[in-house]
Amino acid sequence: MPMTSDAKQALKDTVRSLRARLLADLHDATESVWQMGVRAQNAELDEATRATRATFEAWAAEQVRTQAAPATPARAKRARGRSRAAADGVDATATEDAAATATAAPARVRRAGAAALRTADDFRQEAEKLAAATLLNRLVMLRLLEAPAPDGTPPMRSPAVVTGGWESRGYRDFRELAPALVRGDATEGFGFLLRLVYADLAMELPGLYGNSGIADLVPIPPATLRHAIEALDDPRLASCWTDDMTLGWVYQYWNDPEREALDAKINAGGKIEPHEIASKTQLFTERYMVDWLLQNSLGPMWLAICKKQGWTPEVEADGTLAALEARRVEWRAKRDSGEVSLTDLMPLHTDAERRWAYYVPQPLSDDAVAKASESVRDLKIIDPAVGSGHFLVVCVGLLWAIYREEARHRGLADDPDWSDKAIVERILSYNLHGIDLDPRAVQIAAAALWLAGRQISREARPSRLNLVASNLRLASLPDDDPSLVRLKAEVERDIGMPGDLIDSIIQSLRGADSLGSLLRIDRAVDEAIARHEKAMAERPTAVQKGLFGDEPQPARQARIEFDATTARRSLLDRLESFLGRHTGSDDLGLRLAGEQLAAGVRFVRVVREGAYDLVVANPPYQDSSNLELSGRLDNAYAEGKRNLYSMFLQRGLELVRDGGTSAMLTVRDWMFIDSFKTLRQTFLRTHRLQALADYDRGAFEELAAGPGGIGVSATVWLRNGSPQDVVALRPSPLGSVIHDLPAKVAASRCHDKVFRCDMAALEVVPDWPLVYWWGPRMLSAYSTWPLLESVSPVRQGLATSRNARFLRRPHEVSRSFVWASQEWDHTVPLAMIQWAPFVKGGEGRKWIEPLCDIINWINNSLELKVFAQSLYGSYTRTIKSEERYFTRGVAFTKIGSHFEGRVYLYRSAFDVAGSSVFSTNQWVITCLLNSHFAGEVLTGLNPTVNFQVGDVKRLPRAGAHSG
Repeated sequence: MPMTSDAKQALKDTVRSLRARLLADLHDATESVWQMGVRAQNAELDEATRATRATFEAWAAEQVRTQAAPATPARAKRARGRSRAAADGVDATATEDAAATATAAPARVRRAGAAALRTADDFRQEAEKLAAATLLNRLVMLRLLEAPAPDGTPPMRSPAVVTGGWESRGYRDFRELAPALVRGDATEGFGFLLRLVYADLAMELPGLYGNSGIADLVPIPPATLRHAIEALDDPRLASCWTDDMTLGWVYQYWNDPEREALDAKINAGGKIEPHEIASKTQLFTERYMVDWLLQNSLGPMWLAICKKQGWTPEVEADGTLAALEARRVEWRAKRDSGEVSLTDLMPLHTDAERRWAYYVPQPLSDDAVAKASESVRDLKIIDPAVGSGHFLVVCVGLLWAIYREEARHRGLADDPDWSDKAIVERILSYNLHGIDLDPRAVQIAAAALWLAGRQISREARPSRLNLVASNLRLASLPDDDPSLVRLKAEVERDIGMPGDLIDSIIQSLRGADSLGSLLRIDRAVDEAIARHEKAMAERPTAVQKGLFGDEPQPARQARIEFDATTARRSLLDRLESFLGRHTGSDDLGLRLAGEQLAAGVRFVRVVREGAYDLVVANPPYQDSSNLELSGRLDNAYAEGKRNLYSMFLQRGLELVRDGGTSAMLTVRDWMFIDSFKTLRQTFLRTHRLQALADYDRGAFEELAAGPGGIGVSATVWLRNGSPQDVVALRPSPLGSVIHDLPAKVAASRCHDKVFRCDMAALEVVPDWPLVYWWGPRMLSAYSTWPLLESVSPVRQGLATSRNARFLRRPHEVSRSFVWASQEWDHTVPLAMIQWAPFVKGGEGRKWIEPLCDIINWINNSLELKVFAQSLYGSYTRTIKSEERYFTRGVAFTKIGSHFEGRVYLYRSAFDVAGSSVFSTNQWVITCLLNSHFAGEVLTGLNPTVNFQVGDVKRLPRAGAHSG
């Protein structure tokens, strides 16, 4: 049973409050218990406390020392000599992590403009934060285990200990059985009881309940423990303990303050450093979005498997899909008539209906059927930005239902290999995969998957989980590390590959900590092998000169046998052996039935390209220009380099096999704006867009919905799929800026506003924006009318870079100094102008641009040009379109939710925000810009609040003629 909206808000408030309290209390505890303000030799500590403090300080000193590896001459030489192809794969450019982070010197700040090294106090706070988060996660997980299922199934753990706190049944029994342990203890024995519970749960959840490393040293005051347990016992949180997403929401709410602080850092001009990326980019996905993406990707995949095998899907045979569609039609009619509210959810009556509630019927091509898997058992699914595992947790239930149905189709419903236990073990051990930067997120995802599996079968014991945190900690690995030297020797011995090529691969892996699944390790390996193969093929044979001066034979290319496939396999085997020695296997936080592979080995295996049937994700939204890693990412993902989410769009279609599906929730700007046109056109020409949900702004409860809010969309792509019409859902009015999340959820379920669009037909629009709602009338305008730019130039204005210096209001200057002319056919007296009319942003004005601002134009704006030259080296960088100053123009809105035009009343220069269209027919252009048609076109071409000159250039002009 999902948590209520009130419970969700209460959980958010509780977690944020607990975070502040825990961090403050634990910091005070380390300060007082360890006497951190006093030198260790002067502190009056008992032997155990003195040893604990010494251990902690040694750990902090080691963290400071190993923030970066020394920039050795060998590493510098490799950095200078790395190949262009390796750099293009991001992997080779990740080699500078050490040098780009810090040297081994204990300086607080490296150099001007570079990020500061973290101090021992920084790492102390990190350990305190880890201890606080561990305590909270342990208590939350216990609450989930102690809660009975909504169907009355007994809880997974009883009697309750945390539920009810000091009044719980488990604690009362403990007091009776061990009264001596209660007396004299500051927690009245409750802390001891929790340690017993933790030890028991550590058998299967060692990451959460076992040894947590340095965090175990941080003392937790008894009052702090009691406060945390009582806060989680709030009756308002009752429905949280039956929701499978609670762990994820706790993780999100815990990280929110850090994300907000990093937002402030960016707004102040700072950059996100590699160790901050995980905190900045965590955004938990709303459940309705998860359901839509999975039901419209995994759902069609199952239907294709059924058609390939000749089975009739049960949702078709029993009428589930037909009943849902009929109810949607009926519900939409009730919404239109006002019989039900726009926020009322269409009712669902069965589990099957809930599993298909958001599925939008879509054509199933012969190509999709031909490329479908033979069985659900064969499906491999990955979330490349897994976070706390939201998508994969929902996948568990969906896959289990599909497994059970396939067993019935095959007549194997009673076969032990298709039992609930076997199914859950197969799903967790084979079907599902995930990567994240943050090991805490991976631990939570693993625990959430373990919990989801146990809710289906309490006997399930998966042999492995294919989750991995990419913090391989190789950035500070010295060049003379024995394992690295051994790796080079083995590879050179086995396949003859020189050490510098091995270095390029290892250096690429150094970037795993901050690049995660964006790291193209496959390409680094293949590039190294290709370079080696080329070098071998071009190596000449040795020739000896004649003893008596006779001429030698011309050199011939050597014939060298080289099997690249065998070499690749051998190289990967050696690389995995190396990674197995340098990375641990404890990042999952689970103790599984089989031996868990080391994180580095799992990472290399999980990021293999073309290995998956389905990629599903809500990747991070972060402008790459705000990242310290932006240069490397720009080289690797040139088409999507503007933002992390667009890079993940590219990466998703690389990770799936031919005919596989990539389904992601991203910012919607890539579908429309000019900056993403190359990415958009490449995708549409190469792959098939199968389904689209355009949620726009207000789709997240946690994000602002207003005009400046983040608009998102969900897209489902088939790699190399044959063209067909796309189905597109738009659950709220185009351009809606209100926070209408409940309305979006309701409209998504009843399929309010579904469009079917031929993507190829949209290519007639310049830059191929995904204006899926445009009908024949709009598209016909592009095939019959010229674009505005071809008949009336559209130009960007100037930027003063210092408005207070160069601009005034007309009343601030003597009227005799202001040249305000409406004589359009006269020559402009540039030498006489002191102050000239200046067109800025519209600020709500429409139709007419009166005299509102003036600009210093003495000596033809010489002062302005000199100022711009001093700032940028060339004044033409900011003073643009001089040939259009003081000519007939129509300014248009640059910023705002509505596009509007206004005609110049005076001959004027114009600002960037006053960019304009120039024509002798000013009023015709003004009427065009203020028409409903122009607003509809330009809102489609650029659905942001920032209209661009390029958008206006693409506006069709009816009955156009030049002038």
